Order: sequence, then C-alpha cells, then structure tokens
Amino acid sequence: QNTNVNLDTTTELYQFDLHSDSSVLNLSASTAVPGDILNQFFIDEKNGTVRVFHHQQNNSGICLACGVEGDGGVTFVSSSDSKAQATLETGNYLSTFRQEGGKLGLQDREGPFESDEVPYSARFSGNLGCIITFLRIDPLTCFDVEDPANIKKLGELEIAGVSFHLEAVGENLMLGIGQGAQSGSIVANLFDISNPIQPTLADQLLLSPNGEYAYTPVFYDYRALGKEESSATFAVPFSSDSGTAIALFSVDQANKKLLSNGKISKPNQVDSYDSYQRGFLFSDTLAALSYQELEVFLRSNLSEIFSSSLTP
Repeated sequence: QNTNVNLDTTTELYQFDLHSDSSVLNLSASTAVPGDILNQFFIDEKNGTVRVFHHQQNNSGICLACGVEGDGGVTFVSSSDSKAQATLETGNYLSTFRQEGGKLGLQDREGPFESDEVPYSARFSGNLGCIITFLRIDPLTCFDVEDPANIKKLGELEIAGVSFHLEAVGENLMLGIGQGAQSGSIVANLFDISNPIQPTLADQLLLSPNGEYAYTPVFYDYRALGKEESSATFAVPFSSDSGTAIALFSVDQANKKLLSNGKISKPNQVDSYDSYQRGFLFSDTLAALSYQELEVFLRSNLSEIFSSSLTP
C-alpha cells in the first residue's frame, strides 16, 4: 500500500499470520518502507526474513521519520522506528526485516546504489537478490542476503538494453526478457550468477524480427510469459511491424545456452488488428490466445490442429 507523506512516497508492508486459525486473517506485523516497491518480485521471504528491493525518490528533503501518516492522521514515531522509515537519498535500496512483536523490524539496509537508475525487474534466488536498473545501460546487480543483518553487495554486469522481467532458472541462472541494444528489439538474456561477484551474460537470443520495432506484454505483465518449468521452456507473445507472433525457446542449463524452438506467426491484416497476448504450454501442445482467436498447435512441428474465433 503506497502513501504520500510530505511529498515522499512510502509503501506500507503488512505481514499476516495464516497458521494460527485458518478461518481468521490476522495481521501479525507491519512497517513503512521508504519509496516504491515495483511489484511482487521485489519482495521475498526466507526463514522468517522479509527481503525487499525499493526505490526512493526524495522530492521534499523533509524528514519522513518526523511523522508517519496513518488512519488517525499524522503521528510521530519513536526513535526505534526512525531508521526503518527515515527519508533516504534518491536511489535503490535492499532492506531486510524480521518480526519484532507487532512490527517488522529493520535488520539491515544496503544502498543507495545505481542512484540515477530506475528499477525495472528483480528476483530472489536462494541467498541471492538480483535487480535490474536502467538509464542508458542495463546493470544487473547481485546481493548476498544469507545473513539478513549484514547485506553484501557482490557484483554487477552492465549490458546494452534492459530486462523488464526476470526468472530464476535453477540455482545459477537468471533469465531476463527485455529490450536489446537495438531499439525496439525483444531479446532473452541468460545471466550466469554462479559467481555473483562477477555475473556474466551467458547467452542472448533475439526473439523479434531483426530490424523491426516490436513489443511484448511480458514487459508489463509477468503472466504473459508462458513457461514449462520442468523443461525450462518459454513462450513470448509479441507484435512487430510485420505482424504478431509467439517465440518459443528453452534454456539448456548444462551448457548455459538459449535454444530457439520455433515461432508461430501471422501477418498484419489491412482490415483488422490482432495480437497474440498469451502462449500456454502443455505436454504436447501450445495454446495461443490473441484478441481474435484461440489456436492450438502441436509443439513437435508447430502445425495448427484447432482454432476458434473469439469475435462475433
């Protein structure tokens, strides 16, 4: 829940107890996190520790710790809460919290880092937290959160473009779907985080037609990414200058490679517009959902075996 206090944004983070009584939803702890938390992948919990990436844009220069807005208006907070809620310098942060009575107490905070960069995507994988920020280049930054009271910034990788969505693949790989160095292109980036002090780009696969402007709903909605976790196979719907398509690819985890599994596509029509929005992977079929049709294809050769119009 986002609130504005003295022109600075805070996000109220609530923890609920789901174990004591399944018929009652009990609020167990809460805290105010400075700045914005972009989406659910910026929050994680492990062994009772809540890990949060957040971005602070300080617009006022006024001490946020002096007053916190709640249901009863603005109330002053105690010094023990000040560190967790205080106004921070503009930038990106990683904070860890643990329940202390009815509050989520701050354990540690790392930042600001990449202060002139905007956060786009994040994922936690085991004891690692990784985040993508972007201005002109795309830094992937990794943190060690094994000890919640001692966050350690490990290393970063800068590449052209930006990954709008991250997926953990196994323990040592991170998959990014985003825009490549060529403006308007859609790429899959495979990051090797086995040595998080020096993360590397293991492979990159161009998904959209070369030289065309393209866009995918995966950029703003993680549900648009079709995936089969058992085979690490993914489906990315997109639209480009020439039409709409769903690109299929898989991750070869042993060799750290991205393998193209083909593409289904249909050209733009003069009298109507259509765009693939979802690709659902089943054991031997791919169901493709666009604005106008539901189509089913065999995954073995991508031949169509069923279609149904969704328009009158």
